Parts: sequence; structure tokens; C-alpha cells
Amino acid sequence: MYRILAFIIATLMALGSSAQATKNTKKRLGSYFDSYQNTAYNCKDKTKVEKLYFRSQHKEVEIVVSEIFLGQPFTNELVKTIYNDIVRLHDDFGVPVVYDAKRWGYYITEPEFKPYELRLMVDSIQSSKFITQTEARTISQKIAKLGDVYTRPTLTDRHAWVSDRVRSANDDVVREADRIHSAIANNRKISFRYFHYTPNRANPKKYSKNGDFYTVSPYAMLWDNGNYYLYAYTEKGVFRTFRIDRMERISNPLQEERDGEKEFKAEAITAKEYKVFQMFHGEQVKVRVRFSNRLADAVIDQFGKNTILVPEDDGHFIVLLPVELSPPFFAWIATFGRGAKILSPAAAVDKMRDFIQRCSDMYNDEGEK
Repeated sequence: MYRILAFIIATLMALGSSAQATKNTKKRLGSYFDSYQNTAYNCKDKTKVEKLYFRSQHKEVEIVVSEIFLGQPFTNELVKTIYNDIVRLHDDFGVPVVYDAKRWGYYITEPEFKPYELRLMVDSIQSSKFITQTEARTISQKIAKLGDVYTRPTLTDRHAWVSDRVRSANDDVVREADRIHSAIANNRKISFRYFHYTPNRANPKKYSKNGDFYTVSPYAMLWDNGNYYLYAYTEKGVFRTFRIDRMERISNPLQEERDGEKEFKAEAITAKEYKVFQMFHGEQVKVRVRFSNRLADAVIDQFGKNTILVPEDDGHFIVLLPVELSPPFFAWIATFGRGAKILSPAAAVDKMRDFIQRCSDMYNDEGEK
């Protein structure tokens, strides 16, 4: 029975107060209320829905039924069934029905999250490389429970198209990130070990500082290219980033308060003037680059819609890119082949030429196998 009412309420919420919607809904509601009519109540007529009032401003629907329904003797069992249906609407179908003591009744409220908002959250979780597939599926299922019965299937099935992407092998990333957040909130340092992967199958991890622990002052969590990074002030008196899925044995917040408070500037992270490629830092330079017109999308995707593209001729445009010079930046330019060329400054041109030459030499070395 509650399935019928769930469908009716969903219809009311979706179709509004059009004449056809009102007619169809009144018919379905009539069947619903008639099914609750006490069989011991001797009455030839059936319950009818007399009027429907849609109050979109207050998100209310008032249903006026014939006196036949109210005139019957309501048993405790029947009343309990009606209230159970209302509870199941909320718990099983996700319909936002709440009781308002001031207005003496149950009302449909605005859902906490709209379907597209839930889909955005699920897609973000599923596309995150730092979350393992198992963890991503678990979190997505929890998010899906926030939707109604019609939205849930569209959320739980959405993982299929990203399930084959490369993901972190560290199952503890999410929980370790929570420790970092706690340390930031409490103005405390943390300690951890940091490693890089090696091709050695017997010992695939190489630890920095010979395996000793870093003790740093955490200030922010950064998301870049699908990976999660810690932005922290180190014992050397500088800020640097650490890949969180390469951090091990992260401590709970230490008793020692953070250093680097005066040196930290939030705007250096949120509105960074110079583009950093894959968290590789280098000399900050504004580089003048010529691109083929077909690469406009790639430039906008990397540097944003506010980037000014200056036409040079019918086939090319020039752009001034604020970057930190690093191998990943030169590799990005190289991926476009003859479609991109650094024009200035001379130092950036020389470094690009050296990058290409070293790559070329590696393939021209006949003695190397």
C-alpha cells in the first residue's frame, strides 16, 4: 500500500498542479484511501478525493477526502498501518516527509540533496585516484541512500564506467587524511614516513630520509590531477607537498604546535599565480608560447577560461603562460609536437631545447638497450 502512496507523492512533486495531473492523482488517491476503509463499516459508497490544493510556495499538498472516510470507526490497527506507511515513505523511498507539530500534520519538505547534486558527489568519489575501488564503492552506496527510491539505482550503477581506472593501492588514505584534518584543526604537527615506488618486486618501496620519520606542520590538503596532497611546513623552514597515498604510519596530532604560521599564506594555494604541473616546483616564469589553433581547448583546460589567446595568423595563437618550469611542463609542451613552441624567455627556450635533446640522445644511443 505504501508503494502506491509513494508513487502518488512522487507524481505530485514532479507534475505540479496541471489539470491532467490533478485528475489522475485524485483517482489514484481515491483508490488508496478506499483501501483503508474498514470492512466492518457498512457503507455502500466509496471514499473519494474531493479536492487537491497545491501550495508550491510552502511545498504543501492538501488532500480533502469525503466524509465517508472520516466517518468510519478507526481501529488502532488501521491507524498504526497508516502511520507505518508514512514512516516507510521516508525510510524506504527517501520521500522527505516530516511531522510539523505547529501545523498538526505531515508535510513534504525540500530534499536535502537534489539528484544532480548526489550524482556530482558520486562521480567525484568514483573518479578519485587516491581512493581505492572498494572504498569508493562503499562511500558511493552511502551517498546513494540520501536519494529517493527513483534516484538510488542511477547512483549505485554509475561506478561501472570508471572501475578500470588506475587507483591508489593504499586502503588507509581516507582514514589517514582524517588524521591530517584533525591536526590542522587543532594546530598540531604530525609525523610520518614517506616513500617512492621502485621496480624492485622484492622491495617495491624506497623510503625518504633512509626510513626516518618526517615531522611537519600541516596547513592544507590539495587536490591535483586526481591525487590528494598535503601542503606542509617542514623542519627545513620551507613549504612542500607530499602525496598522501605515499605517506605511511601517519601519527595522531602531536602535542607540539605547528611552525610556519607567519610564512603561510592561504592565497598562495587557492589563487596561485604560477601554474604547477603535477606538483613539480621550479623557477616561476611567464612563458610566451605559440600554439596551433586546434590546441585552444587544451590550453583553456590547463590554464582556465580567463587565459587570453592572441591570434597570430590564421592557424596559430600566442599566449603568455605563468608557470613553474619543470620536466612535467616541458613534457606537456612536447606532447603537442610541432603544434606548440616556446618563444620566450630565452632561458625557457634553452631548457626546452635541452629537455628535447636529452630525450633524443636517449633514443639515439646505439649502445643502450
